[in-house]
Amino acid sequence: MRIHGTAVSRGYAVGKVFVFRPFRAKIAPKYLLSDQVEGALSRFQQALADAEAELDVIVAGVQKTDPDKAAIFDAHRSILKDEELCGEILEKIKEDLLSPEYAVELCFERFIQLLSANESETFRERCADLKDVKSRLQRVYLGIKESNLARLKEPVIIVANDLYPSDTVTMKREMVLGIATEVGGFTSHSAILARSYGIPALCGVSDATEALCDGQTAVLDAEEGILLTQPSGAEVERYRALRSTFLAERKKLDAYKRIRPVTKDGVRVEVSVNIGDPTRTDFMDLELADGIGLFRTEFLYMRGKNPPGEREQEQVYRRVIRAAKGKPVLIRTLDVGGDKKLAGMEEKEPNPFLGLRAVRYCFVHEELFLTQLRALLRAGAEGPVGIMFPMVSSMEELARCKEFVEQAKQQLRAQNVPFDENIRLGVVVEVPALPFIAREVAAQVDFASIGTNDLCQYTLAVDRLNPRVSSYYQSFHPAVLRAVKMTADAFQQAGKPLSVCGEMAGETAGALLLIGLGIRRLSMNAPGMAGVKKLITNVSVTDAQEVARQALGFSSAEQIEAYLQDVMRQL
Repeated sequence: MRIHGTAVSRGYAVGKVFVFRPFRAKIAPKYLLSDQVEGALSRFQQALADAEAELDVIVAGVQKTDPDKAAIFDAHRSILKDEELCGEILEKIKEDLLSPEYAVELCFERFIQLLSANESETFRERCADLKDVKSRLQRVYLGIKESNLARLKEPVIIVANDLYPSDTVTMKREMVLGIATEVGGFTSHSAILARSYGIPALCGVSDATEALCDGQTAVLDAEEGILLTQPSGAEVERYRALRSTFLAERKKLDAYKRIRPVTKDGVRVEVSVNIGDPTRTDFMDLELADGIGLFRTEFLYMRGKNPPGEREQEQVYRRVIRAAKGKPVLIRTLDVGGDKKLAGMEEKEPNPFLGLRAVRYCFVHEELFLTQLRALLRAGAEGPVGIMFPMVSSMEELARCKEFVEQAKQQLRAQNVPFDENIRLGVVVEVPALPFIAREVAAQVDFASIGTNDLCQYTLAVDRLNPRVSSYYQSFHPAVLRAVKMTADAFQQAGKPLSVCGEMAGETAGALLLIGLGIRRLSMNAPGMAGVKKLITNVSVTDAQEVARQALGFSSAEQIEAYLQDVMRQL
């Protein structure tokens, strides 16, 4: 059977399927008969032992590579052994005749409520750990196997409804042949993750989790946008050959990563990389880039159940800055909300993409924001750093961000802690209001970066993760291009640096258009660097400006895309 989807990361994959179904407990009230109590108590004690054994395996697996993560799961083992909590659960089973899974639900929730009301932030943060242990214990008691992307044993094609950042932070990348999700689009988290690691991927593959099962062989064609659920032997061989050819061509293209990106008429265009989880994998191509144009710090917060502390963040930021070896590093402050949730993030909003997101979330959680800003300021002494604030929509919000920076500086001064007094401050241009006030913004910042993913989403009022409206998400919509042009003109007049860090920068056609619109700094996921550098060396700025002029004259995205396809065929 062929299931169609949207190709979001190029390539082919042939292999076994792993259907990722994370456990979500739905516990209804359930009671025992008197003669069932003894058996229930025995099964509960066994569940405690089995849950602890699971945690033992996890701790042993990450102890050497990630001791911070090991400490988190070690704390979870302590919760399983808590005498007061376990004693209360046993009493509920024996005295009130509650089923063990229901007793766990009630007792854990009571402790969670108590901690969430505590004035100490440390105690409140423990709620997320309790929820995690509760879910593990209930799953084990119910006899449901753990679905965990960190424990993949063999190379697989992951099939899921969706992959959230919290699902993929610990994913064994070397074991992932391809990704197919039922929801999402070109700029969804799973799509960006796949492109960043060079993993072929499809989004919007309807009913994929029902059509496939663990262990069956499938073919993922991320060129044509097809998932084959029962491929014939001939189809398997054909796609293996296509995969080999594709990988060989990509290896040949990778040679362009090492060239200096200068246009045919001698204009230098900076090509930087976007990074998330700051591991060695992210830094492999950094020496070939002009710096880090976007460091997504939210992934630090998703590695564990508690937000990282000031010193922990400082160490990570310093490690990133040192890895850049004097090249500029632009670090985006915490950007959560929308499709990115933190553990314990309880805000329920009817439209999270228009709700308490990014700096709005930070304004409400002031200490969280100040902790990050202090860590960034301290790390700024390591090398050239810029702090950029996401989802700013007004001059008042920009002023408030700068006030928080001043407050963080005052706190560090009071502690006699050295930091970068002159750290550069900027914004991510992604709310459509900013291009209209770009001159005022340029006067108040040191730099800016255009996030084309969200700029497109908000300009066109389309959920970029919803496959039912994916056709409305048009990166080359005239309104989006004109917004980029307005911003580029304003920053050029102000003499302030402006870059683009959205997915458009990593596409060759998009990069050509952006250069023509006046952008001289492009930042992308590492796999896109080779193609973009090759493009830069094969065109002149004059040619790119003519392409942009023609594109801005069209009235629809379809016309612009058709025109760009013709242009790219001639290069």
